Amino acid sequence: MTNNKLTTRELVELSLFSALIALSIQFFRIPVGPQFIHFGNALVVVATLIYGVRKGALVATVGLGVFDILNGYASVVWITILEALVVILVVHFVYKAMPK
Repeated sequence: MTNNKLTTRELVELSLFSALIALSIQFFRIPVGPQFIHFGNALVVVATLIYGVRKGALVATVGLGVFDILNGYASVVWITILEALVVILVVHFVYKAMPK
């Protein structure tokens, strides 16, 4: 049986990466009409590749969710989290399908 508890170091790393996602969306966005392009999903992919599926999903949901809630997109935060989870699953399956 494996121990699934997070150490303090892992918790701090995951929290900092979540904050990096939220801040990168906040400050590094490219306005395109009423919408904007951001680096949040790219950082979600990086988090998934670094930390794995479960921890990457945790980082993505916290980082993207915090940004949405603090910037007036609370009504669509569930769509953002669902989109991030789909991206994480696609990255996971592509990574597993790659030859070693």
